[in-house]
Amino acid sequence: MNDQILINDFKIFCQIGTTEREKANPQEITLNLKIYSPLQKAGRKDGLSFSVDYAAILAFLENFLKNSSFNLIEGVAEKTAQILLAEFPIQAIEVEVIKTPFPNPKSVGVRIFRSKKSKSAPKKSEL
Repeated sequence: MNDQILINDFKIFCQIGTTEREKANPQEITLNLKIYSPLQKAGRKDGLSFSVDYAAILAFLENFLKNSSFNLIEGVAEKTAQILLAEFPIQAIEVEVIKTPFPNPKSVGVRIFRSKKSKSAPKKSEL
């Protein structure tokens, strides 16, 4: 699958951290997503009903992340991939999560790839 919807620099505050200091206040993270889904029909018909509604994904993610708590950015990435694969008609997703907790380096991040075919993408009932 080569077709992708790109969502870049989605900034949001969420509860994340392993220390009490980190957990005391929500921290800003940045998400970059590559959503793999067939887009040819959407392009030909020029209709949203044939594509993935990325505005709905963003609203869903905002609600999910603001109401969740994580220890690690790895957890944010994994749960984001799992829940989007379960809730939306997408075949695969690449999730990059970036956090800027230190003055140097500027940021730290993780990037994962999950698909509905991979063993690491659970069914909706397993979330």
